[in-house]
Amino acid sequence: MSIRLGLSLPHGIVACALRGLLGHQPTDDQLEGHNRVLLAALDLFQVTTVSNHQTTAQLGHAGMILAMLELMQKTDVACLPAVTAMLRCLELAAEVSGTAALVLFRDFSGLQAFSLRLQREVELMMALDFTGDAFELEPPGREATREEKQRYWQLLEEVTARRKLCRQLLKNIQTALQCTEVLQAGLANVFQGPLMDALKTALKEPSKVGLSLFGTAIDIVSSIIQDDPARVPQMIDSEVLPGIMAALSKDTMRSAECVSFVPGVLASIALHSVGEDFLLNSPSKPIQLLTDILVDPSFAPLLHSQPEIAQIMSTQVDKVLRNRPAGPNKLTDHVVDCMLAGMRSILDQAKDYPEWTPLDLEDHTEYLADRLVCFSRFCWSILSTNEQTLKSFLEKKGLALVRELHELPCLPYHLTSLEGAVP
Repeated sequence: MSIRLGLSLPHGIVACALRGLLGHQPTDDQLEGHNRVLLAALDLFQVTTVSNHQTTAQLGHAGMILAMLELMQKTDVACLPAVTAMLRCLELAAEVSGTAALVLFRDFSGLQAFSLRLQREVELMMALDFTGDAFELEPPGREATREEKQRYWQLLEEVTARRKLCRQLLKNIQTALQCTEVLQAGLANVFQGPLMDALKTALKEPSKVGLSLFGTAIDIVSSIIQDDPARVPQMIDSEVLPGIMAALSKDTMRSAECVSFVPGVLASIALHSVGEDFLLNSPSKPIQLLTDILVDPSFAPLLHSQPEIAQIMSTQVDKVLRNRPAGPNKLTDHVVDCMLAGMRSILDQAKDYPEWTPLDLEDHTEYLADRLVCFSRFCWSILSTNEQTLKSFLEKKGLALVRELHELPCLPYHLTSLEGAVP
């Protein structure tokens, strides 16, 4: 309906109506209705003006952008959906209009404004009275009072709204850091703004701010390093990279965003000469963590629903190795040791599984065959493209472990012949 209505409306009318709504100051009894109308107007503006690349002059109009940025001052929960929708408009505007990008980021310091609001939102979330993930809290029982039930649902509503807003802010920041106009104007120096402080605060409690937000933050850090690998020592000294490494665990990797983006930041860190020692000396052992996830039964549903994750992991770990000088090195040996440890872990798990029989249609191996497929893809992708890794794997008797895996009695006979996906 919005698309049909949007294509039939004069775009100037929508822009004028939106500016009027943005400038209106509703009374308390009008606030709920005003926010609904404003949210609908912002959605319609995206369809009519931004998504269809129409009336580019309106996108770069200083008055419109300023009116939108002023909406960012609203921090009450009722206004957060409208603020998030406004940020989507600015994100799309910066992508389709160079004029809008310059006005937003040069004239109105949009990157600084987004970073400040992100810092404020993270602080507000950290101040909420709960630990861990709000959605894992025990809901009030039948004996709970009406006030207790109301507080519980209000907390979930606020956490949901603030997480969505933070994620949209990160997307806007990411758009700014990739915008040609911003880079040419020298406006992308994130170390002079509050972005790093916001990220460091969020890294202290990833589950509280949300794992999706945590994964997106890691992706931004990875992009910053890829643009200039010389930033790696600076980001280590500023505690951003140590904060990421300290936050990594199986608990914080239980989202598709984290599992997808963490390997990328490891490859980015390895672009600098200090990255190798940093990765090897990290207490969280990030590369070992990746291989542990591939063989952990509790991650089988996630890996099955996201089959591309194993390929992403192997591609990025291969980049980690390729970014280091050729020849034997500690990082290559570490990656091979992680592979071998994963194989031994599977062999240990298999001791507790019954022998396979074609008469039993139930799985009693915690989806071992599926996990073995993902792990095999990971190992084969690295070994087939990196000669030094393959040489180290053979020297460490890796083929003997492969044969043991091939002959596991808990798996169907000739699994590699029956399942073509097993390398």
